[in-house]
Order: sequence, then C-alpha cells, then structure tokens
Amino acid sequence: MITAGDAFHWMDREHVLKLSYDLLEEGGALALVGQGHILGDRSLEWQKAVQHVVDKWFPNRNRRINAVRHEHIVAQSSFHSLLTGQIHSERERDIPSIIGYLYSTSTCRKTQLGKEAPQFEKEIYDVLKTIDSSGVFREHVTDYYIIAYK
Repeated sequence: MITAGDAFHWMDREHVLKLSYDLLEEGGALALVGQGHILGDRSLEWQKAVQHVVDKWFPNRNRRINAVRHEHIVAQSSFHSLLTGQIHSERERDIPSIIGYLYSTSTCRKTQLGKEAPQFEKEIYDVLKTIDSSGVFREHVTDYYIIAYK
C-alpha cells in the first residue's frame, strides 16, 4: 500500500499516480487520506476572523488550488476499483493549536514573518479572545479517503 495525505494537492498528481502504480504489486492499493482546511468554508465567526488576519499578514500568498478533484485524477489513471468516503466530526482547538496549524500550511510560513511572527501570533490571539474569552473553538472536520487498486 502507498499512502499520501493532504500534501497530494501540491504534487504533480498524474506523475505520482504513475510512479505509485508502477511500484505497487498486483492487488496493491493507493490510499489518499486527509481533511479540509482548519478554516473550512469560513462560515464560523472565528474562522472568518483568522482568515482576515491571515489575509492581512500574507497578502501575496500562493493560492494554488487544483480545480480537478483527486477522485477524478485517480479515476483517469491506471488504478481501478475506486472507493471514496468522508467522515464528519467536530474538534476543539485552542489558540496555540490554531496558530500551529496555520504555520504547518504552505501559505502561512513562519519563516516569511521572521521577527514579526510574535506580532502575527498576538493578533491571532487577540482577535480570537474577543470572540470567545475561553480561547477554545469548535471546528467541523471532514476527513476523506480515496482508495484505488492496481
């Protein structure tokens, strides 16, 4: 089995699928797993507030978005017997975990902020504390899986 997570969208997906297919034994599987962005559809007040701060601090960030869904790319490859699904849940996040998540993305690199990172973090902290002084926020999570066989 070969697995890939949320970073699959940054890859040359067709090339990775071909390499994966070639590496797998007959009957082997490819599993793509991941979840949507922490800010989801920006429908919650705290998500909108965080997005506003991110837009302010990272105005020229690369917003590479693949218009073609992973399922379609896999279906067009040599793989067969495509299985897909979603698992919906809720998660609580505190402010440090929200900031940590943002820094884990390709669009909010801490290295771009340099010595201004503490100011960015303070702004996130301050805006979130005005929304909920507990500093704990619920996030709707949609995990996905795509499995295909050789």
